Amino acid sequence: MTSSLASLEAEASLERLVNSNQPEHRALWAQQWKQGGGKVVGVLCTYVPVEVLVAADVMPWRVSGTWADKIDDALVIRSANSCGYCNHVLQSLLDGDMAFLDGVVATTWEQDITRLWDVWLHLGKTKFNHILHLPHYTSERTIKYYAQEIAEFITEVEKLAGRSITEKDLWQAIEACNRRRSLILQVYELRKRAMPPLSGAEMVGLTVAGTLMPVEQFNQELGALLPYIKQRKPPLASFTPRILVSSDFVDNPAYLKLIEEADCVVAMDDFDTGSRYYTGLVQADGPDPLMALARRYLGQSGSARMVAWQAHTEQVAAWVKEYDINGVIELAQRYSRAREMRSPFFMDRMNKAGIKAISLEREYTPSNMGQLRNRVQAFMEMLNPTVWKGHGS
Repeated sequence: MTSSLASLEAEASLERLVNSNQPEHRALWAQQWKQGGGKVVGVLCTYVPVEVLVAADVMPWRVSGTWADKIDDALVIRSANSCGYCNHVLQSLLDGDMAFLDGVVATTWEQDITRLWDVWLHLGKTKFNHILHLPHYTSERTIKYYAQEIAEFITEVEKLAGRSITEKDLWQAIEACNRRRSLILQVYELRKRAMPPLSGAEMVGLTVAGTLMPVEQFNQELGALLPYIKQRKPPLASFTPRILVSSDFVDNPAYLKLIEEADCVVAMDDFDTGSRYYTGLVQADGPDPLMALARRYLGQSGSARMVAWQAHTEQVAAWVKEYDINGVIELAQRYSRAREMRSPFFMDRMNKAGIKAISLEREYTPSNMGQLRNRVQAFMEMLNPTVWKGHGS
């Protein structure tokens, strides 16, 4: 096979991964898993220890909402002035887009997620429905508590799978999921380059792909692609300013494309679907896999919902330095109450750290893109006015 042909095939494989969450593709691997006789459980929160499902040979599948603008059916049940992700997920459920799911699992991340799980349970769309109570902070006491929650989760998953989950099963699942994290983190290392080989939009596609495929299959595919990604020609026209975007429930690359169209590169993210989900391995050298899982999930880089706001903003500031970031964009989803409450604190800490930052509001699905584009462009001009002198004239 010639070098050029191999590169074309690698690029096609990479494109397939980064487009995994496009509506026409996102259920393909789950449906194939079902056709092979397996079970699939939808996951509504990144604090769910998916290793439990993997240990039972049940495929975890991150739930995305419909990207359609019209969600009239969902708004009969839920308020329009509530989490857009939850509303669009409900519409997708009502439309039958997730009829292949055998179950769903959530946490008490916030009341909107909890109420979505309540409605899901009431509708009876899936036989398996479970929710874990998620502590608001990390301590030895809460870690022990969450380990008990995970133990209850294991009991319910065993009923679904029709088999027991042994410690050996859990450690093997932990190893597979740690491998997935390690592979993704290798790609994050490449974003430190002056010219990253993947755009920010492509990176979102890749990180979400890792939650839509069987873990071992994703590991094989990304592992095979890493040599190509390391030498790939960067896809963007501009690589300055370097931007970090902070948000939750981001699974649509359109927002990252909009930002990068303003002649910059999203060199790092602070997403629950990205860096926060993949940073931090489960420590596999202890005697108790449940405690190891609880420690890792409660100890991951914080979200706005957790009370450790100072530690989270310090992590973002550290990423700003590590990835040579010029500016931070907080892309807060409208009606995400946890993010709304935390935003003033976040912006204040960015300012005190000498980091140029802006907070912009967005919907779950792209809308008012013209207004958002103007504000992004104004921020870019502030970061690098010489580049933008006469822009658009």
